[in-house]
Amino acid sequence: MTVRAPKVSTREARTIYGLAIAQILAILGGGYAFAQILRRTSRRQPFASENVAWLRMLAVFVALGGFVVPFAIHRFEIALIDRYRPTPVGGERAPLDPLHAGPGVAPITIVLMVLAFAEIWRLGIRLREDAEATI
Repeated sequence: MTVRAPKVSTREARTIYGLAIAQILAILGGGYAFAQILRRTSRRQPFASENVAWLRMLAVFVALGGFVVPFAIHRFEIALIDRYRPTPVGGERAPLDPLHAGPGVAPITIVLMVLAFAEIWRLGIRLREDAEATI
């Protein structure tokens, strides 16, 4: 008895590749944002106003690469598995749990922490400017 795996359509394959490319771009974008923050910090400008924008961009890229794209990949995989798995003889297929083993809460936690750091940075910059104005 041989079992043949069904072939994935071209549209489905392009979706898989597109999601993988989106995740790679999000990772590269997050790395670039982090590099910009480190570059300004190495120039002894950690509280530059540009760092607040780069921290926010880092949060966006972490959200995309760590949660949004993986969640889309997971939902697409569930749809493919449900579409292509064989139906047992004389029975119904059991429904798949669409949220099982999806992206965890770690990326969301990291995004919230980075956004909190961005807000702390913004307040620190404002306090520094206020202190410089009073001197």
